[in-house]
Amino acid sequence: MKSIKFFMAALLCLMVSTACLADDHIISSSQLPKAAKLYIQKNYKGKSIVYAEVDYEYGHKKYEVKLSNGVELKFDSRGNCYKIDYDDDYYRARTTSPRGKAHVRIHYDDDDDDFYDD
Repeated sequence: MKSIKFFMAALLCLMVSTACLADDHIISSSQLPKAAKLYIQKNYKGKSIVYAEVDYEYGHKKYEVKLSNGVELKFDSRGNCYKIDYDDDYYRARTTSPRGKAHVRIHYDDDDDDFYDD
């Protein structure tokens, strides 16, 4: 009986600690790693950060940043960008000219997160 109570208590502690570490926390852009801030400044000039958040996955920090043009960037704990997501507004803005004709085709492969512009 004591071993069951101990097991249940240990399981409860594990669940609580996992829930606490799994939450995303909104952070200020100044709390991003330096490499992430430099990457955004270099590749997305003139775009502001709508929000930034930190997430703990398996004890490692990961950062997610949403920019004013609808692009979401994901960074590892060192600030290296490993994933870029585009929302629907970004696709419409990039693929439609003022006359309504497509002028840029964007290919996105969901399987291995490769992307490129034509």
